[in-house]
Amino acid sequence: MGLAVGFAPTAARATSADDDPAAPRGSLAFMRHVLVAETDEQAHAEMTDDLLRLGALHRPDDATGAPADRHADATVHVRSLVRDEIFVAGSPATVADAILAAHRDLGIDLFLANPYAAGVSDDRVARTLRLLAAEVAPRLAAESAP
Repeated sequence: MGLAVGFAPTAARATSADDDPAAPRGSLAFMRHVLVAETDEQAHAEMTDDLLRLGALHRPDDATGAPADRHADATVHVRSLVRDEIFVAGSPATVADAILAAHRDLGIDLFLANPYAAGVSDDRVARTLRLLAAEVAPRLAAESAP
């Protein structure tokens, strides 16, 4: 039976992965929200815009602070979502590197990509899926080839 791991950061999972070397090993799946764009900057800018738009939708009466301050806050939040591995976001190379790091650090053999985060348009979901298939998957296959 396989095991799917939710949203604990890789470092937290890696410290427990080798606690018992005699423990039976099975298949390990790893799930993250994913946004793939042509560049890291584009992915992060789109996520920032999503947070600003969602904030305005869910708190229309909370317009405190200047727009520049709200943008700065959203940018910091995006950085934390990526840093804390809630999202794997960026260019195909960045996304592939993150998946390969989880493979190396945790021994995962299945990555579950969730491109359906709140606020993401259908066009961006389609782009993420296209880039995962056309650019990320070949990088993963090349790295795992014998």
